[in-house]
Amino acid sequence: NGHAQTLADPATLRWTALSYANVVADNYWLRALNHFGDIANHAAGYPMTEPLLTRVLTLDPMFGSAYDFAATALTVTPGMATRSTELLRQGEEMRPDYWRIPFYLGFNLYYFDRDYAGAAEALTRAAQHAEAPEYVGRLATRFAASSGQPRAALELINQLIAGASDEKAKETYRDRRQALVYEVQLEDLKLATRRFEQQSGRTPAAISELVDAKLLPFAPSDPWGERYLLDTSGAPTSASIAKRLKVLEDPARPK
Repeated sequence: NGHAQTLADPATLRWTALSYANVVADNYWLRALNHFGDIANHAAGYPMTEPLLTRVLTLDPMFGSAYDFAATALTVTPGMATRSTELLRQGEEMRPDYWRIPFYLGFNLYYFDRDYAGAAEALTRAAQHAEAPEYVGRLATRFAASSGQPRAALELINQLIAGASDEKAKETYRDRRQALVYEVQLEDLKLATRRFEQQSGRTPAAISELVDAKLLPFAPSDPWGERYLLDTSGAPTSASIAKRLKVLEDPARPK
């Protein structure tokens, strides 16, 4: 396994493998799975996941399971969400019969790019496949109508958690679900604050005022157990804001 390894150039591999391309792709596929499954590579950020997977899909661009892996393992690997999306777009071209590819692409576009229209379009393409479960069409409809509201993404990420076979991928999706729950709670608190201002003509000083005014049933805690506070402008926040940003951020993207 190790960390960084020297690998043959993808274009050279494709030329030299000839009729054995699928066999060589399987070799790189097993190496990618082994690398990602080795806990010793976690601290280093799984540096070989992307290079190994790139070689798999260069040699065998029809390999559906490798695109599934790109959707999950590469978004666990720091800074690789952009590459995950690139490979999923390649997968849609090579495997237009495979509904899971546009399904995963829809999540990436929503979560990392904030491309809500693109996410809805990708989910709509996934829903058009006869093999796609019924919930995919429902999600596509919700995304198309939601304009990026985080509630629409919660059902999507719940399905990703349920469908993930790798425990590290499940853990990553659970972390991202917490960030989406945080977004939902912030929206609810902002709405309650606006209603308080409309009713009282002033900005609330504390969450407790929203509860006293029956605009909230109780004072919520954020998904990491911290209390919500209102700043001087009445905007809700909590001590977990840094955690939320860390979960949402892809380090490869320009600031």
